[in-house]
Amino acid sequence: RRGARRMGRSWDAMINPDFSLSSADVGDLQASFRTLLSPFDHPTVDAWRLAVNRNLLSLFGADMATFAIPSSNGEREYLSEQIDYYGLKPSYPEWLEICEPQFRTIERAVALGVFSRKMLYLPYWSRFRHSAYYNDFVVPQRAYDSIGIHVRAGRANRVACLLFHHAQPTGKRFGRRGIALSRLILPVFKSAVRTC
Repeated sequence: RRGARRMGRSWDAMINPDFSLSSADVGDLQASFRTLLSPFDHPTVDAWRLAVNRNLLSLFGADMATFAIPSSNGEREYLSEQIDYYGLKPSYPEWLEICEPQFRTIERAVALGVFSRKMLYLPYWSRFRHSAYYNDFVVPQRAYDSIGIHVRAGRANRVACLLFHHAQPTGKRFGRRGIALSRLILPVFKSAVRTC
């Protein structure tokens, strides 16, 4: 019972974080909102997504950023300047096909909207840390501490997401600040995806 109470407090802290923003953070957040909400200010969807990645990479203090959106005009679904999702063997979409039956995280990610990797894999954490996905994708790509924002995209049950990673297995973490920032960005991201 004591362990359950402790887990409850830990979960509550993960999903209801307290944090404050500096004036610089507020300026960065406003710039990120402007970029997210202006896909038509860029020559292509990919150019817009790269601008969003660069803005949010800085805001989150992340080492890697990814903007995934269902492809409509030949763009790659997953776009990152730090990770080549399609140069991997297997590619990241193939990894999802391998992992999704095992962990069923996409529905959970959309239901949560905003999550850390631990929140997403909490029911399977031990199995996840020993999985091929963790050892053959996460570790070689150095995509350790992770945070994500997932939303539905269109009528075909597709998903759009923003993903951020730290490249070191220990050290700086997104923590409560990352979750809180992601919650502020979530409704803006939903609107941006709908507009796109």
